[in-house]
Amino acid sequence: MCAIFGIVGEYETKRAIEAFRLLAHRGPDAETLICDESLFAASARLSITDVAESSLRCRYGEDIVLFNGEIYNYKELAEEFGSSEMSETDVIYEAFRRWDREFISHLRGMFAIAIVTPERVLLARDLFGKKPLYYARFGERLIFSSEVRAIVHLYPEIGFERRVLSHLLFFQTTIAPMSFYPAIRQLSPSEVVEIGRGAEESSTFPYSPFSGAGMIKKRQEAVEEIERRVLEAVAIRIPKEVKWGALLSGGLDSSTIAAMAAGIRGEPIDTFCIGYEGYEKYDERRYAAMAAQHISSNHHEFTMDMEDFLIALDELCLHLDEPLLDPAAVPLWFMMKKISAGGFKVVLSGDGSDEIFLGYRLYREYHDISKASGLKYRNWLRNYFRANFSMNKEWERYKRVFDQSILFRSMSELFTDLQLNRILKLNVKDDSSLQSIEPLYRRFEAMGGTDETQWYSYCDINTLLAELFLKKLDRVSMAHSIEARSPFLDKRVVEYLLGVDSSLKLDAEGKGLLKSVARSYLPPEIVYRKKKGFSYPFMEWLSESGELERVRRVQEKTAIFREDALSDLLERGKRRSRFKQHIYAIYFLCRWLEKRYDI
Repeated sequence: MCAIFGIVGEYETKRAIEAFRLLAHRGPDAETLICDESLFAASARLSITDVAESSLRCRYGEDIVLFNGEIYNYKELAEEFGSSEMSETDVIYEAFRRWDREFISHLRGMFAIAIVTPERVLLARDLFGKKPLYYARFGERLIFSSEVRAIVHLYPEIGFERRVLSHLLFFQTTIAPMSFYPAIRQLSPSEVVEIGRGAEESSTFPYSPFSGAGMIKKRQEAVEEIERRVLEAVAIRIPKEVKWGALLSGGLDSSTIAAMAAGIRGEPIDTFCIGYEGYEKYDERRYAAMAAQHISSNHHEFTMDMEDFLIALDELCLHLDEPLLDPAAVPLWFMMKKISAGGFKVVLSGDGSDEIFLGYRLYREYHDISKASGLKYRNWLRNYFRANFSMNKEWERYKRVFDQSILFRSMSELFTDLQLNRILKLNVKDDSSLQSIEPLYRRFEAMGGTDETQWYSYCDINTLLAELFLKKLDRVSMAHSIEARSPFLDKRVVEYLLGVDSSLKLDAEGKGLLKSVARSYLPPEIVYRKKKGFSYPFMEWLSESGELERVRRVQEKTAIFREDALSDLLERGKRRSRFKQHIYAIYFLCRWLEKRYDI
C-alpha cells in the first residue's frame, strides 16, 4: 500500500471516495475500500512486492489495519510468530497484538499505519519519518490520510493562520505536529497516537535510537561494522519484481549507495542524474558519469533548462498541498517525471548520510561556538550582541549561546526569529522557534541522548530529514508513482552511528568513516571530492524570467511582509548569493498562496 485514508464517524460514501482518490498517484495499481457503518477505510497500492496480488488484506475480524510503506524484516518477524505465510500487514497486526504501542520498535522499514478497533484508533509513523500521516478531528468525526489534500477536500473551508508563516520560513517546512493548516495535525517520526472511541487522545514515542553514547571508539571496528550494515541495508531495499535504479549525483553518498547496489546485483544497474547546460559551476554530471563508468551502470542524464524549470515549478506548485520551500524540489520533480516515463517504480537515494555521519561543516561550527557558553564574562557579550543586531545567522548563534538557550535548532533553519520579526508583519517573538524544538529536545534527553553531537543528528532526523528532505522526496516521487528508498536511514545503521563516539565522526577529513568504506567501491576522485552543497541556477532563471515580480503582486494583495525589509532582502539577493535561498523561499510561498487561494 502506498496511500491510506479513513473516516471514523459519519460520512457520505461518494464524498469519501472522491477524497480518497485524490491520493491515487501514490498507489495506482490496486485499491481496497471498506464502507462500514461509521467507518470508511481505504488503501491504494503501488505494486512492488508480490505484484500479481490484486487485493490487500486489511480486515482482521472487527479490526482494520491500513498500512503504507515497506517492512523489510517482515519475514523474520513472521518466523518469530510461527508462520512463513504471513504478509506484511499480517505481521503488523500480530506485532500490534503482542506489543501494543511498542510494536513500531520491532519494525524495520518505512511506514504509516492505522489500526481501527471497536475500542480505539491507533495511528503510527515510521521511526525516521519516511512516510507521512495526517489526521484531523471535527466533532465526533476522525479523519486520517497519507496526504493533506484528502482532508482538505472534505473541509475546503479549512484555511491557514498567518502565524504559521514564521514557522514555515524558519524551517522551510512545517515541523510535526504542526501542519500548514491549524485544524490538521501530522504525526512526528516514531510517534504513536491513540484515540479512544470516547474521544480521549494520547501520544507516545515508544522507540529510542540510542543504545549507548560514545561506546564505539575503535575506528577500524566502526568502519567494518558500518560497511556491513550499509551493505545489508542496500541489499534488502533492492526490489526483485519491478524496474528500479539509483539516483547518482556524483557525490559521496549517492555514489556509495549506487556502487554497493551494483556490486550486490552483479550486473549493470540504472542510474540517474541531472545537469544544467551552460552553468558549469552547478553541473555535476561529469562526476556522476565518472562514478557511473566505474560501476558500469546504465547511466541516464537529464538536462534541465529555464523552460523546463518553469514548467516543473508550476506542476510542483499545483501538486503540493502544503508549501515546501526547498528549491531542490524542482529539479527532483523534473527528474522523477523522466524516471517514471521509463517505467521505473523504485529508486535508491543517499539521503541521511550527512545527518548520521555529521557531514555538514556547520556541525563543526556549532560544536566550536557552543564552547563560548563557558566564558566567564559572557554577560557583557550578551548585552553587546543584543545592542548590535546583524542580519547574518552567526549573530543569532552567538546570542543563543550567551542566553544559554538551545543553540542548534536544525540545519533546515533559514530565517532566524529576529530576521522574521523584521520581514513579516507579525510579532515574531525572540526565540519563538523554541516552541518546535524544545519538546524535541526534552524527548532527546528522556530517550537517553547525552552527547551534543547526538543532538545534531537526532534533531535533524526529526526536522531537516523527516519534514524537509524526506517530505520532498516522498511527495515528489509518489506524485509520479515511484517509491524512494534510503538505505542510510535503516534502523540498524542509524542506531549504530548514534553510538559511535563523536570524535570519530567530527574528524578533520569530514565523513572520514564513510570515506574509508567508500574507498573499496569508488575512485579517489569521487571519494575525496570537496563537499559541495546542492545548487542550480534557480535565482538566475527566476530573475531572467521576471518571476520575482510575483512576490510584489502577492505582497500588494496580502501585505504579508514589511515593505522596507522585503525590498532590502530582494536587493541583497541581487548582490550576494548567500540570501538566494531566502528569496526562493519567499517567492515559492507567494506563488503557492497565489495558486491555492487565487490571489
